[in-house]
Amino acid sequence: MSGRSNSRFQLAVLVVALVSTPLKRLTGSCGSKGMTRMSFPSRHRVGCGMFALFIAVAALMVSSVSVSATAASATATTGAQVCGGPLVITTGGTYSGCWIANQQGTAVTIATSAPVTITNSTIEGTTTLVSNSVNDVNIAIDHTQFYGLYPGGTNLWAGSAVQLLDFDSFSFEHNYLQQTGGVHLNEWSGAAINSPVIVDYNEAENIDGRLTNGAGGYSGSVIAGFLQLVDVQNAPGIDISWNEIQNTANESGVGDNINIFDSSGTQGSPIDIHDNYINGAYPYPATNAFSGGGIMLGDGGGSYQVADDNQVISTTNYGIAN
Repeated sequence: MSGRSNSRFQLAVLVVALVSTPLKRLTGSCGSKGMTRMSFPSRHRVGCGMFALFIAVAALMVSSVSVSATAASATATTGAQVCGGPLVITTGGTYSGCWIANQQGTAVTIATSAPVTITNSTIEGTTTLVSNSVNDVNIAIDHTQFYGLYPGGTNLWAGSAVQLLDFDSFSFEHNYLQQTGGVHLNEWSGAAINSPVIVDYNEAENIDGRLTNGAGGYSGSVIAGFLQLVDVQNAPGIDISWNEIQNTANESGVGDNINIFDSSGTQGSPIDIHDNYINGAYPYPATNAFSGGGIMLGDGGGSYQVADDNQVISTTNYGIAN
């Protein structure tokens, strides 16, 4: 008997035992010696034939449940997502899928200023995964997984998960990043939009700026981070919150996990960095000199920036700095 059949049989025996105990009390001995029929009124008694029917039905139910579970598992296995790409988006709308980047191109390029939403997707590759080729883009990304792959060659790195230059609005929520360079936002357009940057409820594992050494390993690293704002000026309502960032020594290469460079909110609505959890900030190799850390405010200037209720632990240099 196979392991699966044996498990099914054992489960059937257990169900039969559980069902048969109370039924025997109702049916009495069913002809067996040494057992006295209980004095239930006849209308409450269950005959021996009915008892046998209950046993058969119970065994059949166990078998059916086992078969159904096996079929569901097979369906999940055969329903794996098929990846394609690269993808160039020229029309606004909502996109879901799986796309792969390589050293010759970004996995997803935004080539329209119309609102674009990427949701429930997987994006992976050996270079930057999402970027824009036109100005004033409006992008929302949610419930999407980003994976950086080993790029090979010499002095190459995995690239950013998202890299935008000149954008109107950007929302990034409920995403997962692994072995990528994080999100880099450069030059907000100044569009009349409240909360032009929202980065909330994301999880990142090993921000990876490590440089390849030509021999299948790494040697040194570039400056990478979970999030960097550069020249995002006078932008109201920026919220960076409830993100979890985990970096492991020698499996990551990070500068500042969160860096606010030459950027500002407004007096009534400062850039708000709150309730984030950051564990680890290391160079590569981890024994190298290091200037990075957890959250860096006011790098290169800027104003109206607030960091509160964050947890930053196990960083090599600083926790929160200004």
